[in-house]
Amino acid sequence: MANREQFSLVENLYGRINNLALQPSLENSIFPIFEAVSNSLNAIEEKFGLDNLNKGLIEIEVYRDKDDKPFSFRITDNGIGLNKANFDSFKTYDSSYKMEKGGKGVGRLTWLKVFESTSVESVFDDNGKKLKRFFSFEVTDTNLFTMIVEEADQSVETGTSITLN
Repeated sequence: MANREQFSLVENLYGRINNLALQPSLENSIFPIFEAVSNSLNAIEEKFGLDNLNKGLIEIEVYRDKDDKPFSFRITDNGIGLNKANFDSFKTYDSSYKMEKGGKGVGRLTWLKVFESTSVESVFDDNGKKLKRFFSFEVTDTNLFTMIVEEADQSVETGTSITLN
């Protein structure tokens, strides 16, 4: 008599990023930047609605080394922030959460493929209280990252800042 079992596939971040058809280079840094800006646009739309997109703000900062070559980028927005729903989607690569908006759930994987590390700082509303989420991550074979979530100054606007190093 045969036994019937259910199983699930196991995620491997290191392997998934290794298999992305994108090589780390200055020229390819535009793809992760585009993905971060796309996330900012979605967050602004979610916060203000389609009729009020003019209230949204996206800043892109370029940090250069001593030879004037870009080495780091920061993309900051005043969108809804990395709330629970957005963070749950963030933790799931190939997520279908923003599929109706053209999202494929791989943007942050391009960050890790092209850049050595990424840091995220986000202020979001959680049941009427502002919280701040901060974490850094890079490609490892453990898939474990440390995040700090703390109460934010309640007068601070929601939004997210992504730094690609």
